[in-house]
Amino acid sequence: MSNRLPVSRGLSRVRLAAGTETTAQIARWALAAYALLAVLASLHPFTGWRDPGVAFWAFVTDPRPRYLTQFDLVANVLAYIPFGFLAVFAQPAHRHRALTLLLALLPGVLLSFAMESLQTYLPVRHATWTDWLANSAGTFAGALMALPVARAWLNSPAAASWQRDSFVARPGVLVALVALWLVSQLHPSALPFINGQFVPLVAALLQQWLEIPLHSSPFDATRALSADQFATVDILAASLGLASLLLLARLSLTRVAPRVVLLLTLLALAVLCKTVATGLQFGPEEALGWWVPATQKALLGACVAAVLIAFLPGWLAGSLCVLMLFAQTVFVNIIPENPYFAATHTRWQHGAFIGFFGVTQWVAALWPVAALIAVLGRRWRET
Repeated sequence: MSNRLPVSRGLSRVRLAAGTETTAQIARWALAAYALLAVLASLHPFTGWRDPGVAFWAFVTDPRPRYLTQFDLVANVLAYIPFGFLAVFAQPAHRHRALTLLLALLPGVLLSFAMESLQTYLPVRHATWTDWLANSAGTFAGALMALPVARAWLNSPAAASWQRDSFVARPGVLVALVALWLVSQLHPSALPFINGQFVPLVAALLQQWLEIPLHSSPFDATRALSADQFATVDILAASLGLASLLLLARLSLTRVAPRVVLLLTLLALAVLCKTVATGLQFGPEEALGWWVPATQKALLGACVAAVLIAFLPGWLAGSLCVLMLFAQTVFVNIIPENPYFAATHTRWQHGAFIGFFGVTQWVAALWPVAALIAVLGRRWRET
């Protein structure tokens, strides 16, 4: 009995450490993804760079902004709370609380300072010390919130066991990509649940740089397809997008994970994100405006597909994921623009969220490419 007890305790510590490392690895990738979103949001629309003739740190000594609003302060605080929260979870559980708090706060403060400094050179953005202070306060608040939660979670044998049983080794990049897919759904799109439409963005950039007219699609949208045909396109687009998401998520789960439950929960989160996004874009009364027969059919098919995908072997799920990602990227870039959506798009209430929606547009455009690189890279490492 005396010989078995130390072994049991040693195994418990090893399992706890494995679960802790899984959390930290996911948090690090999520933190990197969130930092990228912060950079894109801060520097959108990425054009018009010029030298104002002042030092990049000049905003620190500026007087209080004349048009400072309560919305700006609250938004800047809230924007960096997730950063501070994730920065705590990304660190080892055994680290001292004061050091954990400091190492979570410092990256947020430096990132915000860098973004405000770069905004000095953008004519459509205004660098202020109040934004920097609000972002820093948000980072600190998020870190404070995360400290007790992280300690309880990272030191919980039950949580460690759940992570070890649910996620494959090094799942961070896959989980971060799933989270970015949910973020991408916050951008208004003519096609539901599908990403990868980067051709219009590239065409717009080239048109601006080369000063020549370019077309993002070879089709005449007013003549190519009818309303019924566009409904069929919606079903295909949503099916491809949801299948890609489910297959990618499947790759992060182990054989003993409750895969059916987790994949169906992911679909529910996708529906929630689309509903919230539509409400923000077109008003609360239009929050379910996307819930049309075409998307209903696609979601029903996705629920059936989630059950089937849950039982696929990893190698087959990876192969199908690559195929679906490639197919959706080609499909979404060759179909004509939907004039029926364009009529509805005129009611888009972007307002104060214009920078945020500009970021989600790029996330949606580049997500399949990033997912393809991640899946192919993972398969290359495994072989």
